[in-house]
Amino acid sequence: MVKQLNRSLVHAALIAVLGLIVYSNTFNSPFQFDETKYIINNPFIIDLAYPTDAFRQDQTMYMLVKHRYIGFLTFALNYRLNGFEVAGYHIVNLLIHIMSALLVYLIALFSFRTPFLSRSPLKERSRYIALFSALLFVSHPVQTEAVTYIFQRFASLTGLFYMLSVALYLKWRLESRPPDGITGKLRPLLWYWGSVASAVLAMKTKQNAVTLPVMIAVFEFSFFAGEIKARAAKLIPLFATCLLIPATYLMGMGYDVEHATTGADISRIDYLINEFPAIVKYLRLLILPIDQNLDYDYPVLHSFFEPAVYLSFLLLGAILGVALYLFRRSRSGEPGLRLAALGIFWFFIALSIESGLIPNKNMICEYRVYLPSAGIFISAATLFFMALGIPGKGTGIKATAAGLIALTIVASLSVTAYARNEVWRDEISLWSDVVSKSPNKARGYNNLGSAYLKRQNYDLAIEMFNKALAADPTLALAYYNLGRVYRERKDLSSARRLWEKALTIDPHDSKTLNQMGSIYYLEGSLEKAKDFYAMAVEYDRANVEAYYNLALTLAQLNEPEKAIFYYRSFLAIAPREYEGLFPKVREKISTLSARLSE
Repeated sequence: MVKQLNRSLVHAALIAVLGLIVYSNTFNSPFQFDETKYIINNPFIIDLAYPTDAFRQDQTMYMLVKHRYIGFLTFALNYRLNGFEVAGYHIVNLLIHIMSALLVYLIALFSFRTPFLSRSPLKERSRYIALFSALLFVSHPVQTEAVTYIFQRFASLTGLFYMLSVALYLKWRLESRPPDGITGKLRPLLWYWGSVASAVLAMKTKQNAVTLPVMIAVFEFSFFAGEIKARAAKLIPLFATCLLIPATYLMGMGYDVEHATTGADISRIDYLINEFPAIVKYLRLLILPIDQNLDYDYPVLHSFFEPAVYLSFLLLGAILGVALYLFRRSRSGEPGLRLAALGIFWFFIALSIESGLIPNKNMICEYRVYLPSAGIFISAATLFFMALGIPGKGTGIKATAAGLIALTIVASLSVTAYARNEVWRDEISLWSDVVSKSPNKARGYNNLGSAYLKRQNYDLAIEMFNKALAADPTLALAYYNLGRVYRERKDLSSARRLWEKALTIDPHDSKTLNQMGSIYYLEGSLEKAKDFYAMAVEYDRANVEAYYNLALTLAQLNEPEKAIFYYRSFLAIAPREYEGLFPKVREKISTLSARLSE
């Protein structure tokens, strides 16, 4: 027993050390992409007691936090520990990743202790199968987006709770009879209700966890025996956790099925058929992780009979057919084939929400494969040992060969993942990588231009924004950003022209309306400035700068009562990054109130 424990501890140490090595170059990688909006400027993270009514001003953010409360709570805890020092956020992400890899190890190990797999000759090597599975998981480059990209903690944290729930359920089922004593009898209850609690945490981290009860049911009816009704009854509390997701909509803004299941300007059918080649892409990345990209240039196809669609569908159907064949063969042949089949089922089940009938504006994202990949790695490790005939005759030679091959694979993946993490070093390296791989997509150029703008490299910023507009002349955000460059250069006429163009494309864009207001304010046209600021507030109730600017303008127009209202609105919704203005605003409110009382 001690020997086995020591071996498991050694395996755990190997997994942890490898994870630390692979991600050792990420701790200083800055906040990227949309992390400014969702982390740095997120009022919930800065202040957990943020006023609910004010928070509701930004309905999208409000509902996102409600649905992913646990994930945002971890960001809030990060903030309390080390503010916005980025290293702390990366450390937490890495710890989540290492713990998830350890759970891959436990799930594979527990699976070989189940009644069905315990008779497999592979059980003798189950620890090595579990170790190889976990090492593949922790070192694979495709995981970098879910780990190094701080905001995608939602993907890795959901994976952690998801796999913890599966592992605890297997542990509970492996307690064939309650041990003696009160502690021994309570322990199985701890495993079971721990599994349910972990399912709840997964559901409140990200909605794709809704597949968890189905996954556990697959394990239950594949590896265990007993009366079907009794076993099904044990799954009811786990399936009940799925109700948390629609309940959140009911408590938030009323349950709107259309709103809840639509995330992009594309039909469900079109999204589904485009996901067939996307899933094939994920599988290719798992087998050959090259040309990774944060922002793929993915053409939208509208017919199932496009070659890329139906050929992908046929390939995925063939893979599922192989899984069903392996499952069937496991009844009379090697029981380990069933675990290989379940790993494939795991991949498709875990991916079904984000690559199914619920559209997303991003067709393909590498972080989505984080949880599904666990099944593929367990399946691959199982088939790997079976292919080498371990155990069997000449086990020593085969084991050495297996070890060398596995070491080579893991080392190659680790080096590739480390190199991929270098791309996340800063915004310029990240978006330069994107535009080199998606040269016809506007977003990469726009974000690279924004990175240059932050560094006051205006010439390169202008070049990138113009390339963004060449790729997509309707990208209002690029016109807005280009206008910011010219404003920084004090060329207000060019800035105005660009912002007017942006408003012809998107007349409701609050940021651009606020900037147009600032142009008129600087010119002394206070009435026009007031109109633009008012529209900015109307179209985005969370635009803090527009509230302040509108109040300032109203005060100068001798409308103190309205100015006080907007100053107070500013104080109600402004996150702490604006707290330096709070004393000044309160003084203005006091002065205006005194004027009204005269």
